[in-house]
Amino acid sequence: MSYYYAKGGDKIGPLTGEEFGLALDRGDVGPSTLVWTSGMDNWKPFADAASLFPARSPSAPSVPAASPVSAYPAQAENPVSQPGKQACAECGGLFDPDDMVRHGASWICAGCKPLFLQKLREGVGLRSAMNYAGFWIRVAAYLLDWVINLVLTVVVTFVPGLLFIGDDSGIGGLIGTVLGAIIGPAYYVFFVGKYAATPGKMAIGLKIVRSDGSRVSYPRAFARIFALSLAAIPLGAGLIAVGFDPEKRGWHDRICDTRVIRK
Repeated sequence: MSYYYAKGGDKIGPLTGEEFGLALDRGDVGPSTLVWTSGMDNWKPFADAASLFPARSPSAPSVPAASPVSAYPAQAENPVSQPGKQACAECGGLFDPDDMVRHGASWICAGCKPLFLQKLREGVGLRSAMNYAGFWIRVAAYLLDWVINLVLTVVVTFVPGLLFIGDDSGIGGLIGTVLGAIIGPAYYVFFVGKYAATPGKMAIGLKIVRSDGSRVSYPRAFARIFALSLAAIPLGAGLIAVGFDPEKRGWHDRICDTRVIRK
């Protein structure tokens, strides 16, 4: 039988019965400490599950505390992909979404929910797990989007001219100009709002999220276009800031509370 307890936002275990008893002796486990062992559906305070755990150990040579582990019990260490299942961001196990809770872009299983909430209360949230995209990889994604936008703009502005060929009123040129002006913003807002990334970012494996990991809404994606323009005005200083910010934020990211991360 293996035993686990939570300490400082980490899962400690697996422990033998003797090791768990020593943890009780050291005071590492108290009445309110979250614990788990096989046969339990969820993590519970030790006071509510004491009958399932060994009592304090007799005097014995000191055994060092077990190292924190990132996985739940062993069956969750290497989950096999299953259709319709979601991976828990805490233990890595695969579960039915109906039995999980969602926090931003992450899914948390019922067993990990108490420990996850405790970590959030202690300030150990999703931010620390985000892999922020740096300056040059974002430049590469931008250049890909620029090429795609250029091709789309040429096509969109060229077609009206063909449709109104021979028309001296200039309506074809006007339509092409209007479409050319809106294709860029429409391209950006649609892809960011629906897929959390433009095609250029998708190709490199980047996505845009809120600071808590949640999706960017269409209105926020639209507002980010204007914030990006503001960041570029002072000789690009607001964009260069990405290379120096600890969370790789440009000024537009600060204004709109967004982050660009690696998937």
